[in-house]
Amino acid sequence: MKKGCALSFGCTGIIVILLFAVVVINFLSNVNFSFDGFSETSSDYTFDVDTLGNQPIIVADYKWKFTSTSLGRKNYKISFKILEFEVKKALAYLDEVAELSASDLNIDSKYRFDKVNYAKRTWHEIYKRIYWQSYDKFDLILKGFDKIFVDERMNDRDKLYFIISFVQNIEYNRPGGKLDILPPLGTLATRFGDCDTKALLLYILLEKANVDCVLFWSFQYKHAMLGVAINARGNYKTHTGKNYYFVETTYPNWEIGDIDPQMDDLSLWYVDDLDSDKMEIDFKYEFKEEKKMNRTTEQKENKRNEGKDSGKRDKPSPSSN
Repeated sequence: MKKGCALSFGCTGIIVILLFAVVVINFLSNVNFSFDGFSETSSDYTFDVDTLGNQPIIVADYKWKFTSTSLGRKNYKISFKILEFEVKKALAYLDEVAELSASDLNIDSKYRFDKVNYAKRTWHEIYKRIYWQSYDKFDLILKGFDKIFVDERMNDRDKLYFIISFVQNIEYNRPGGKLDILPPLGTLATRFGDCDTKALLLYILLEKANVDCVLFWSFQYKHAMLGVAINARGNYKTHTGKNYYFVETTYPNWEIGDIDPQMDDLSLWYVDDLDSDKMEIDFKYEFKEEKKMNRTTEQKENKRNEGKDSGKRDKPSPSSN
């Protein structure tokens, strides 16, 4: 039996292997590895939301950074040219909804004794009216997004996350007013919104993009999020046999399925399917007086209403940055 350096290689073989290992180690030590393979570029898009003619328009500019595994890191700028008339019409309708009684909203007065149930029914009726008054106004807006998808050669996953990141990057701020909410077209025009305002905007955008959605909101957490019926990971609730994954809209960089640990009791989240039955909105626009979209004034009005617990969602999730 052989003894010593190696049973089969011998001393010389061992020395050669060791020398080769030293050469490999020295080579690797001089190589710089980078896991950031993204190149940063920019794209600009401008879209007319309606036939403009000689009517006054509101120009809403958006800039944000979108990172995709297939497209890399890119700066996007989108400008929406929105008819001022349509924005005022949506805001005027919101004022009318704010004046509706429980009877107008088809809510039985017996539910007043159950604060949570009463809030669920009230806000379902309010959200449903806002959703359907806005829905048809977004056909041209989605055509604008479709142009981006084609130009940028986005896959289905990129399309979904692109729309989500667009809404997440809209400034978080409470609108104030009687309902403390903006209609989706108003959110685009003013470039800010709170949790349920931004969730409603994302709801319509994704439904127009053929993504099945629901609205999540919690009376106890005073917060609203969106739910999307896709294959994903993370937190979800099941509704009508489908899993709807949570989407946080208040700040950027939340992934589908993420939820604030301070709000993770899923039993306290209510599922609201706003588009389960289409609602015809018969609304004739009669704007009685010119109203300036003054954020400071509206926010002062909101502060006067603080402490009135009507189930309104007014608490953002903290930024995940």
